[in-house]
Amino acid sequence: MSPADMEKLCLENIEAGKNFGIAEEKANITLVTPKGWRAPPKFPRGHLLQVKENGDRLWHFPSKRVLAWVRAAAKQGGAA
Repeated sequence: MSPADMEKLCLENIEAGKNFGIAEEKANITLVTPKGWRAPPKFPRGHLLQVKENGDRLWHFPSKRVLAWVRAAAKQGGAA
């Protein structure tokens, strides 16, 4: 997933939450990471939801914090 895709996903998720009356702070996304994945520097903390049989991990992250990280990383010249 590219940084632009991640930014779009976060924005869509926050907007969908607003449509259902959910506060921006409570909007979350789920990301799938491979076994052994290490978060980039300053990446938001998430909650591990599940470890799949193939070793992939399902993580729950706050959309607003991931969005802020993507934008900050883009300004510094290198998001994920």
